[in-house]
Amino acid sequence: MEPPHIFYRGCNGEIFEVFWDEQSNTYRFNQWNYPGFTEAPPAADDSDPVIVEYGTALYVFYRGERGEICDIFWDKQSNAFGFYQLNCGGLTPAPPAVDDPIIKEYLPGLHIFYRGYYRIIIEVFLDKHSNTFGSNQWNSGPAPPASGNPTSSQFK
Repeated sequence: MEPPHIFYRGCNGEIFEVFWDEQSNTYRFNQWNYPGFTEAPPAADDSDPVIVEYGTALYVFYRGERGEICDIFWDKQSNAFGFYQLNCGGLTPAPPAVDDPIIKEYLPGLHIFYRGYYRIIIEVFLDKHSNTFGSNQWNSGPAPPASGNPTSSQFK
């Protein structure tokens, strides 16, 4: 079993990973966003990374300074890093976030939920079958506006 890897936001919006390297018998760290492994932007001052292992990849999600939902990932098989901006005209036209995302694995894909401006709950999702991204607004219509961050549960 590998030792744990700890992710956190640094003082200047960096996303850091700290881990114990058994070979060198010391702690090591990596920076995942700019100017580290990817060109991903700095994290917002009050944003904390959310880590998800899905398929062959490790994903780090966080909210950027302009409300963008950032997805930095590392594919274990290819040992390659990548970055997606999920909203604000990146992969979807979904609006900016005002709080951190939550991530759920459901059916064949990941679903990212967050609270946007005007107290709306937004979902951005990747459908693994079609390999496409989409977005939805969950509390339109009869559901009232959101004043706090979303959370989720799945009933079995």
